[in-house]
Amino acid sequence: MASDVDVIVGEEQHFVQKVGNEADGEGRDCVASEGVRNGVLQVLLLSSIPRSGSTLLAELLATTHHNSVLFFEPLSNHRKNPCYQDGSCVKDLLKSLFQCTYEQDFENWLKGKGLFLKYYHSSVRRCFQRPREGGGACRRELALRSLCQNATVRIAKVIRSRLSWLEGLLNDTLLQVKIVHLLRDPRASLTSIKQLGWKSEPLLRCQALEKDIQEYNELLIKYPSKVISLTQESFSVDPVATTRDLHMFLYGNDILGTTTHQYLKEHMKASGSRRLPGDTMDTHRNSREEHQAWRWKITGRLLKETEGEAACRAVIAQMGHTLFGSLQNCRNSSYSLATHTNYAAGGSS
Repeated sequence: MASDVDVIVGEEQHFVQKVGNEADGEGRDCVASEGVRNGVLQVLLLSSIPRSGSTLLAELLATTHHNSVLFFEPLSNHRKNPCYQDGSCVKDLLKSLFQCTYEQDFENWLKGKGLFLKYYHSSVRRCFQRPREGGGACRRELALRSLCQNATVRIAKVIRSRLSWLEGLLNDTLLQVKIVHLLRDPRASLTSIKQLGWKSEPLLRCQALEKDIQEYNELLIKYPSKVISLTQESFSVDPVATTRDLHMFLYGNDILGTTTHQYLKEHMKASGSRRLPGDTMDTHRNSREEHQAWRWKITGRLLKETEGEAACRAVIAQMGHTLFGSLQNCRNSSYSLATHTNYAAGGSS
């Protein structure tokens, strides 16, 4: 039995369907998942530069299907870091994750990486709700491979890869991979990176970002149904519409389940953000301000360095954003960030 559920995100009202008997605890999201009708769907979320909102988007993707697993930053295994600088190695590792055939060493590493493990599956969270002394035993008992094998949607979120390394996943007949390429204004990402004490490196980071955009445009021609690009800015400005576009890309429909709507409601509030100071991975946002909050945080030096790099200027221009030229202009809210106001999924294509 289906029923309409009224959900409010920000100040907008939306309706989604529930099926089943909620009184019996059997209600579930009604999603016509064309994307997984013929087997397992593998979703690769690639952020070309850190601090672009990939954690938030990865969590959101995990809500779009009730039977999913999320491999969070699998390329962060520093013991194999030299290998992860090699595109072929990265592709092979991601394929092994999507097929649940990864080496036991990887699973052991993931079980010991609590910060990443908690994103893997809803059943894993119980290990983080127990007393500290019981957490290790709980993790060791987790059947991660079994959860992976039984999952209908397998998601991997990476920031340590180049898009050019991943075409082999798209044309692999044993996989059903779809790639979500996430972009953010490099000035915003670099401001956040700098605040964390990491190396900002505008030249290197923007060159990599520019190459990924070029590669995306080429992949879009070859695999129009398998790749999509979206910006952190478009998601912040209109999270519901952007999520619907993403849902259509993945599943062939734009019907968002109640779990997804609830996530948006809790994490993309128009006011009263719950973001905690010092929590670098918190995913609660003030969606009306997030897309350009960096303008009041960036230093004059970093702005000059970033806008002074040709690769950064090229990326900013391709995103349809304004080059401010000075900190005074950057801080001036009468100057719009966007040279146009039509933020949409696929912003760089």
